[in-house]
Amino acid sequence: MIKAVGAYLATPSAIHTLPGPKSSSWLSGNSETIRTPYHPNATFESWIREYGTTFTTHGFFGSKEVFTSDTQAMAFVLNQPLDFPKQKVITNLLRTLTGEGLVVAEGLEHKRQRKILNPAFGVAGMRDVMPMIMDVAHEVSKSAVAT
Repeated sequence: MIKAVGAYLATPSAIHTLPGPKSSSWLSGNSETIRTPYHPNATFESWIREYGTTFTTHGFFGSKEVFTSDTQAMAFVLNQPLDFPKQKVITNLLRTLTGEGLVVAEGLEHKRQRKILNPAFGVAGMRDVMPMIMDVAHEVSKSAVAT
């Protein structure tokens, strides 16, 4: 098993060529750096300035994780649910927070639910609710910065 993991980690791939911060620990990766007590997004904002909109961070046990704030890349991933399944730990967390539904659905069930909901998120569907969404986003942002 160790040899297989070592071979995997040594195998070149697109993930291994992306820029990103150095790992502070093989065991915990960048998790200590990411968990800043004062402003949770500050670390990612500085990494975006330094490495661009798509980069890797280090996860636990030497794993690499891709981070992107590129809207086209996010749209590609979100529109390919069969190719990019969610991690089980993330799915379980989201299920606890949101219940069953589109957020935790996978595969063909996700595709079916998106087909039903897509018209509501088109330009015409969003035009009327966008001012309300922006107001709520600003309030949440102010609240987060104040704490």
